[in-house]
Amino acid sequence: MLCDVLGILANHPGDGVSAITTGMNIDFIGKAYIGEKVRVIAEVTNKGSSLVYMSGKILNEKEQIVAKGSTRLFVLKKEREKARENHK
Repeated sequence: MLCDVLGILANHPGDGVSAITTGMNIDFIGKAYIGEKVRVIAEVTNKGSSLVYMSGKILNEKEQIVAKGSTRLFVLKKEREKARENHK
């Protein structure tokens, strides 16, 4: 779930950027029960021209941390622009 949310945030259509995961670390440190609602919080911690760094966490209904993690993604925007230029 955490990797899905981080990926969606990194590939948000409004940014005009696509990205692929180059590394991810997730620590499962708590528990949530079947049927329990959880909340996922994700943020971009650093964004360069070719790499995006993100972190996030999953909280259970008691606001206890169930999992936390970070990821590094390679930005494909420049690759798309190069491909478009070659097709003109």
